[in-house]
Amino acid sequence: FVQNFQDAYNKEDASAIQVMFTTDGTRIMADGKTTKGAENIAKDYAENFKNANAALILKLSNVMPQFDNSMNVTGTYQVIGTSTTGERISLSGSYDNKLVKDNGQWKLAEVKLGGLVKVIAYTKIADFDKWKTGFDAFRRVRRDAGELTFEVSTLVDDPNTVCVISEWASVEKAKAFFALPELEAHRKKAGATDELHIMYLDKK
Repeated sequence: FVQNFQDAYNKEDASAIQVMFTTDGTRIMADGKTTKGAENIAKDYAENFKNANAALILKLSNVMPQFDNSMNVTGTYQVIGTSTTGERISLSGSYDNKLVKDNGQWKLAEVKLGGLVKVIAYTKIADFDKWKTGFDAFRRVRRDAGELTFEVSTLVDDPNTVCVISEWASVEKAKAFFALPELEAHRKKAGATDELHIMYLDKK
């Protein structure tokens, strides 16, 4: 579904996007602007396509089934291109979508677009392979807490200092994860030898 939406956007096919929404679907932009109705949402996209030549890149982070049989789908988006006046376009953010079954097909009932917060967390470790095994074992907890993307590195001149750069929809979600009581016990079990140093970045 995510791939089909990306393809429809990159083909500038507003009609294809319209049928991916429920008739009364809602799209909420990061600035709070809300558009209701699949037809109106498609008109917004069509207007965007007239004003810019841009490509959309969607990354899927998590799919969580809900008790009402809907699906909560989260991830990140990036739009790169140029406007019709030649200005460079480079936008990125998070999405939090609700999908429902409509006549047997998944459709978007609600799209929420938001910002992105980067977090840099680093610590000393005893052994990278042991630490990485523990890090991977905690993946579901990180994902369910709201982690959207992550990358792992070690310092060039110190392989026992590991750094994780992750992206979150909000600083509140990130801080809530790093405050989990079980995180510290898990870190020590994985071989962390000092405290966890955390930096929260606000993109300018």
